[in-house]
Amino acid sequence: MPIPNLHKALNVSCNFMGTFQIKASSLSTYLATLFTILFSGIGIGIALVPTKGNPPIALAVTILVIGCAMYATHYAATAKTQWTITETEIQLQWINQFLFQNNPDLTINWSEIRQYKYRPDQYFDLFKIELNDGKIIKLRHNTFTTKDDFKTFLSDFETKVHLYNQRNANTSTDITRAKTIYETKLGVVLAMLTALCLIAIPILIIILPHRRQSNWGLIAAFSAGIFFITQVLIYRKKKSSS
Repeated sequence: MPIPNLHKALNVSCNFMGTFQIKASSLSTYLATLFTILFSGIGIGIALVPTKGNPPIALAVTILVIGCAMYATHYAATAKTQWTITETEIQLQWINQFLFQNNPDLTINWSEIRQYKYRPDQYFDLFKIELNDGKIIKLRHNTFTTKDDFKTFLSDFETKVHLYNQRNANTSTDITRAKTIYETKLGVVLAMLTALCLIAIPILIIILPHRRQSNWGLIAAFSAGIFFITQVLIYRKKKSSS
C-alpha cells in the first residue's frame, strides 16, 4: 500500500540538503597581521636599506612590504569551512583555522535560531546568526574571494528559512531577517551626510594638489562613501518593490 505524501516528503527532505565550502575571514587577524608586517617591514627597511635620498629603493621596499603584507594576511586571516544544511540543523565544520585561533565545530538546530543578518561590505561581508539564548555566530567573508560557495550558501540559506517558516506551526518562533544599517533611518541620514562629503572631496583634491598622502586618503574615503550610498539605494529599491 503506498504511503500518502511519501514522494512530497522525500522531495522536501532532499531540498533541505546542501553542503557548501566557504573561505571564512577574520577581520581582527587580518588587521593585526597587516599592520604588524607594514610597520615592522617599513621600519626594518629604513634601518637596513639605504632608502634616504633614494626614491627608487624606497619605492621598491614599500612595494615589497605591501606585497608581503597582503600575502601574509591571506593565509593568516583565511580559513576553510564547510557548512551543511539539513532538514533539522545546520552544521559548521572548520577544515583549518585562522592563525592562533581554534574555533570549535558547531551544530545549530533550526529551532534554536531567532534571526539572521547578511550585511554587504566593501571589503568583508558579514553573515550573522543569532540564537534564542543570545549566542551569535558570525561568518565574515572577504569580498575579493570568489572561488567558494558563499553566495550560493546565502541564497540557499534564505530559501531554507522560508521553507522552515512555512512548516512551523508556531509563527511566534519564525526565523526573521534582521535589518542592516542600510535599511534604517540612521542609514538614510548617514547616506545624505556622506553625499555632502563626496561633493567636498573633489574640491579638496583640487585645493591640495601637492599633498599626495592626503589625496590618497580622500580617494579611499570617496570609494567607501560611494559603496555605502549604493547599498542604501539598493535596499530602498528592494523595499519599494516588495
